[in-house]
Amino acid sequence: LVLKSLLATRVRSSLHGRSSATLCGHSAALRGQSADSRRAMGNAFAFNSPGGFPTDGTKVSVSVRCSHTGETTCFSGHDGWHVTSEWTIGHLERVLQTLLGVHPASMKLMFAGRICEYGQTIQSILGASSGAIPVRLKFFLLVDRTSFPQQLGPFSTMQVELKGADVVMPPLSDEFRRDGFYWELKHSALERVGLTAAASNIICQVSPAHPLSWGNDGCDRLAIPKGATSFAWCYACSGWDSVDSDAYILDTWMESVDGALGLKSFLSVGGFVYFDDKGRFLGASTVGRPVDGEAGEMHFSEAMHWSSEWTKPLLEQGRFQPVTIKRLRDMGARMYVWLYPGEVIEGEDGNPLPNQPEAPHGAFVYLFHDDILSPDPSEVALDRYFAVIPFDSTKIAPDCTKHEPEQKMQLIKSVPAKNRNRSPFRAFTVVDKHTHSPEDAVAIRPAAQSRSVRFAEQDAKEGRFMVCRTEVPDIRHFGRHRPMPPLRPRKQV
Repeated sequence: LVLKSLLATRVRSSLHGRSSATLCGHSAALRGQSADSRRAMGNAFAFNSPGGFPTDGTKVSVSVRCSHTGETTCFSGHDGWHVTSEWTIGHLERVLQTLLGVHPASMKLMFAGRICEYGQTIQSILGASSGAIPVRLKFFLLVDRTSFPQQLGPFSTMQVELKGADVVMPPLSDEFRRDGFYWELKHSALERVGLTAAASNIICQVSPAHPLSWGNDGCDRLAIPKGATSFAWCYACSGWDSVDSDAYILDTWMESVDGALGLKSFLSVGGFVYFDDKGRFLGASTVGRPVDGEAGEMHFSEAMHWSSEWTKPLLEQGRFQPVTIKRLRDMGARMYVWLYPGEVIEGEDGNPLPNQPEAPHGAFVYLFHDDILSPDPSEVALDRYFAVIPFDSTKIAPDCTKHEPEQKMQLIKSVPAKNRNRSPFRAFTVVDKHTHSPEDAVAIRPAAQSRSVRFAEQDAKEGRFMVCRTEVPDIRHFGRHRPMPPLRPRKQV
């Protein structure tokens, strides 16, 4: 009993010492990490600490001049906690995230000509003793407006090898046009381009359809099939991560690599689907990253605030879907939805809400929290949408820059990409539930390539193939990677 009592006292003393040194320990650890690592560690500390804000130190008032708006934001406290000299830059960014709706990854706070580090306290930035700290401080905020989550895209587009006979869909009635629908993709469409799926049914959700509103130039740039009069967005299919490549089911490899890449992207990321005036399916396209040197075919406005009152009506319709693009999810985006051009959101009484999103040509909406109806102001402050910019305009429509009056967006030239049909398509890296470590990825690829070359040489020697493609598709574009199956007889060509 005496030993247990002494041990318990020792443990309590140790824990007390750790809690009193938590802030100093985190600050020291943050100084040795990259910017992203510091921000992730700082967020974990801020939200796991009681209250999330220090109470010790001298009380100060902070003003921040924002570079993206030119306005000044002043605050001396947040959520009942007064700003003190012991607050870190991470705490200030957390407050600015709520007040301005700017993601911390896009922020750079400047003071006295220096970039403020995430784990630095206000007192350490000033380099003054606690008794000589001024009661008012002024920071400058630089915002990265060129990358997500402040900017989306641009996207490149690619036609997907799908035909009307490849899908099973209901007749496109007025109800389905208004509410959207589900369709099923046949396995034969996957096998035609060398893909297989473990799921017995490949089912995709399609958003409400809308007449095309992108003009002739927009239709040409997006490779929209001729005769299309309406379109919709098709979300990633259920069980997309079970889709894998299998070159052995192909007669030739050369003609099907691009087709497999486009269809895999369509199933894992999503894409646009097009219909004629009778509601018949004509074709589909998927989106990816622009090729180096190309401007991309789909451009968006800067981020605009998404009101939380618009979320519930779309949630009731089952419109929100998980984000599958890895880069967007790494930045905190969790759910997204496609708004068709000019969509009007209605309330519970069936009447349009007083405020509406401004998306005359459609928009993508992104939520940055797992709880879709989260009441936390710091979480919903990051919710945003990106309106599609019209392709045939010589200037940006006023509604796309209404929230940025001083912004002068760059003119988008409607110049078709050179050799568009032959340009390589760069698919987005998707979230993979069976992700390999970097070391595994480095080891897998040379081994797969050596097997592919060895099989190709054997096939050529035995006369099975006159032309054989020896390249192995990037494992990032094909989700989980399974080992190369053993050699077996192939079809004679």
